Amino acid sequence: MRKTSLNKSGLQFKIGIVLLILSFPVAYGLIFLFGILSIKTANSKWLWWSGKVYAISWVLLGFSVLLIGKQGVSWFKKQMKMLFQNKNIR
Repeated sequence: MRKTSLNKSGLQFKIGIVLLILSFPVAYGLIFLFGILSIKTANSKWLWWSGKVYAISWVLLGFSVLLIGKQGVSWFKKQMKMLFQNKNIR
């Protein structure tokens, strides 16, 4: 198996990273918002929308992984690990 280098400057990689980063806060933020709206309005349609947003977040995550590839996922994991380890030290 030939090992290819990771092209972090390519548009495909950049779009994949942006989608990967956005999939989490968008999903959890909107699910939280729709849950609050459901409670405040006593309307269950907001719970239906939160389910749709949750499903869409998984699609975004999957699409981002396809865009950045296996090496990109490994690179992203290393970056996140370094980021959180540095914050815990301080």
